[in-house]
Amino acid sequence: LRIGKHDEKLSFEAAALRAAFCLVDVTLLAHIVEVYCVSAGLWSWRHSNCLGVPWIGALGWAFFATPAVVLLSGIEEARSTSQLRLIILPLVSVGVLHLALVTAWHVFGFRRLEDFQVSGSVVASAILAIQCLYHLAIRALKLKPVLLLSEELPRLFACGIVASLWIFKGTLDLDSCLVSAASLV
Repeated sequence: LRIGKHDEKLSFEAAALRAAFCLVDVTLLAHIVEVYCVSAGLWSWRHSNCLGVPWIGALGWAFFATPAVVLLSGIEEARSTSQLRLIILPLVSVGVLHLALVTAWHVFGFRRLEDFQVSGSVVASAILAIQCLYHLAIRALKLKPVLLLSEELPRLFACGIVASLWIFKGTLDLDSCLVSAASLV
């Protein structure tokens, strides 16, 4: 999703909008990757909310990726080649990740939800609702998604590998199929 013109600096509004869309996009993608990998036995969580995955786990991916996307967008817009900016990138992302996780856990009470179980059908319904709001926001803001094949191929290839692990090594039950289908909308 391209937000803002390529010939001008990334404004605060464009950066905030890009961050919001990135947070939602990465959270949804991370959740399905987590479901697939837990189902395939690649890792497990001590606490979970649905299908062996805690919500805070999927949010953690987004808390790391969102500042990276915004910083990389700013670097790209500034046409900067400074190596210092690229060195700072992982430090900022890790810092935001930990600050956001501590805030979500202690301030917003996510620790009280660590074992709150939700069925796959409820999570699939919530994912569909989020997907609908996401697409309505794109239309309302008159944004035009630019899907370049060169940018989407690595993502599709990675999703294909993870989905194959789930299909061939994981558990194909109704709840995980519902969550998967809702995530692909």
